[in-house]
Amino acid sequence: SEADTGDLTPSMVCKESGCDGTQPSGGARMNNVPICPIPSSSNYVYATLGGGGLFVVKLDTTPMKIIAEYGGAVINGAGCAGVEAKGRVFLDGGVSASPSGSDQSTFTLYSFEEALFSNNIGSPPVQNSPMPIQVFKDPTNTNTIGNVDGTSVSNPSGQLPTI
Repeated sequence: SEADTGDLTPSMVCKESGCDGTQPSGGARMNNVPICPIPSSSNYVYATLGGGGLFVVKLDTTPMKIIAEYGGAVINGAGCAGVEAKGRVFLDGGVSASPSGSDQSTFTLYSFEEALFSNNIGSPPVQNSPMPIQVFKDPTNTNTIGNVDGTSVSNPSGQLPTI
């Protein structure tokens, strides 16, 4: 079979916000450039997106298949660290990977239960499901890369504001 290079995910939602289809729930995916593909032992790849959001892809199918998709407010953008332990995958969402990173700062840590993704195989995924656990979210995050509940739009001080 051929790879799907269209604008829509298997659940018929825009891969990146702004296409002519249905917009993602759980926050926009403003820039869906993959930042870090983080593989797991279950043959899933967690592809963090630059502007916020996440695609979980089944690695051992041809073509690879999106089995879970998340909006930018659910998974903040630019995450590039992940680890698997005891059936869970832990991922971060982090500072912007562009020049704006000098005054925009976010850090959030998420946890996913790997076994729950098996429910998504063979059918179009439900958006933002299974829902991750938000293990930690810095209360001084700026409102950027999908974060909508931060303290400000930017922080040009170069310091941690609460210290």
